[in-house]
Amino acid sequence: MIPGWLISILTFPGVIIHEYAHERMCNRRDVRVFEVCYFRIGNPAGYVKHERTNNFADTFAISGAPFLINTFLAIMLFIPLALLAVVATEVQAINENNLVLNLIALFIAWIGFSTGMHAIPSSTDAKNIWHHSKREWRRSLFATLGMPVAALIYVGDKLRFFWFDAIYTILLLAITVVVVEFALFSTIL
Repeated sequence: MIPGWLISILTFPGVIIHEYAHERMCNRRDVRVFEVCYFRIGNPAGYVKHERTNNFADTFAISGAPFLINTFLAIMLFIPLALLAVVATEVQAINENNLVLNLIALFIAWIGFSTGMHAIPSSTDAKNIWHHSKREWRRSLFATLGMPVAALIYVGDKLRFFWFDAIYTILLLAITVVVVEFALFSTIL
């Protein structure tokens, strides 16, 4: 098994983006941030300490921001990789002799994969959503829907042990490649 601290080091760009997403959403929702650690070797690899919110929507937005931001950025990074792969396969214009292009593709793949690996919110995020949902479920349908979302986040966080985060990222890449390939060939035909 690969230790978590080593995975965090190898995928540190994703950790930084994950924590930045939390911090940005705090700022957008006018929730005061006390402390931010974008990356460290240890558990957790990063964190954002902020004031408690009394609003379920704020809690939901802050806890879910990394999922949306990291997923979106991973897809945006996978699009040029997919384009490169499709063009390379069809035209055979790119080969192993093009070192610069291969290094650029490898760098984009690393950043994209790192970003996708850290899209899943933590169990702390799930607990925050769960507690707010329990408190507000009678007053808000949105808060009621937060309970199953919190459960899904918690399960996703626990499944990291079985590389669920990597599987999720590979699925993002595969879907991106299929969509890009479809878009390219449907415009050609």
